[in-house]
Amino acid sequence: MVLIFLFLALLFNSAAAQLRQFSNNLPSAKLEEDNLDDTITQVFNKCKCVIFYLCDEENFIIPQDRVQITQTTSNYSLKRVRRLRCSNEFYYCCKAKTQERGEKCGKSNLASLRISDQFPWVVAITEKKRYVNNFSFKSGGTLIHPRVVLTAQHNVLSVSSPNLLQVVAKGETLNKLPATSLYLNVSKIIKHEGYYSGALYNDIALLILESAVTSINPVCLPNLNQKFDGQSCIAVGWSGTNRQQIKRLKKVELPIVESNKCEKLLRNTTLGHSFQVHPSFICAGGEEGQDTCRGDGGGPLMCRLNNHFIQVGIVSWGLPICGQKDVPSLYTNVASLINWIRQKLEGENIYISGYS
Repeated sequence: MVLIFLFLALLFNSAAAQLRQFSNNLPSAKLEEDNLDDTITQVFNKCKCVIFYLCDEENFIIPQDRVQITQTTSNYSLKRVRRLRCSNEFYYCCKAKTQERGEKCGKSNLASLRISDQFPWVVAITEKKRYVNNFSFKSGGTLIHPRVVLTAQHNVLSVSSPNLLQVVAKGETLNKLPATSLYLNVSKIIKHEGYYSGALYNDIALLILESAVTSINPVCLPNLNQKFDGQSCIAVGWSGTNRQQIKRLKKVELPIVESNKCEKLLRNTTLGHSFQVHPSFICAGGEEGQDTCRGDGGGPLMCRLNNHFIQVGIVSWGLPICGQKDVPSLYTNVASLINWIRQKLEGENIYISGYS
C-alpha cells in the first residue's frame, strides 16, 4: 500500500512539473520588455507588436472586445500570409485599422468633368521605343499603393526590363498632357507564376515604382473572395482601336455578372458549350453598346462601397466585337488574388489591406 502511495505521489509531482513547464511556454499577454529591434520594426513599418490572436488575417489589430481565439497557435500561423514577427515568437507587428484602410483610398471627385480627377489613381503605362528616347502607350493601370501599380500581365509580358517602362499619372489625354502630369520610373515587374497565356488565367502583374507618389490617394482593394454580383460598377480605360489613335480616358458603367450566369451566356457564343469561367476571372457587362474594348486592357473595374471605390477587376479580355447584348467581358478577379498581391508586396516591405 505504501509503495502504491509513493508511486502515485511521484506521478502527481511529475505531471505537475510538466504542467508548469507547459504553462511557462504559453505566450504572455505582453512583451517582457522593450526591445530595440521591436522599436525599429514598429517605427519603420508603422505597426505595433501584439500577441498573435490580436492580429487578423489582413495584418490589422483586432479590438480586444472582438477577440475570439478559435485556433491553436500552430494552426493559426499556418493560415496567415507572411507577417513581420517581433522578438517574442508569439507576437506580430500589426497595423491599427485607421492605417491604410478606409479613410483615404478610393475617394473620388465625381463632381469634376475630368475622368482623371474623378479617378486619380488610374494611370497609363508606357514603353520606351527602340533606339529613340520617347515612349508609346502600353497599358492601363492603377495605383494601389504610393509605390505600386496594378495591371494585366498580358500587357507587360514581353517587357524585358522595368527600365523600359514609364508610368504616367494625372493625365486625361496622352498626346496632350498637362504640366501637372507625373512621370514615374519602374524599378521592378512582378508577374504571376500561374499566368497562362492561352486563356489569360491569373492575368495580373505589379509594377514597383522607384519612388512613392504622395499626391494621389490609391484605389481601395477588396477583401479575399469579396463578392459584388449584381452591383453596377465602373470601368475606366484608355480607349482606342489602334496605336495611332488618341488615347483618352473613358469610363463606362457595367453590371457585375454572377459567374454561373456568365458561363451560360458565353457558352452561347463562339467560345462553345464547354467554356468555363476560371476562378481568376469575374464577368461584367452584357449590355448593348456598353463595354470595355481595345486599349482598355490593364485598367480598373471598380465598385462603390460607402463612398469609396474598390477595384474588383482588371480589364483582361472579351470577344472581338465589343458591346454585344448578353455577352459579358472578363476581368481579372482581384478579390481572388488579393493574398498573392499581399504576399508579393510584403516581399518588397510594402503592406496593404482590403477595404471594409
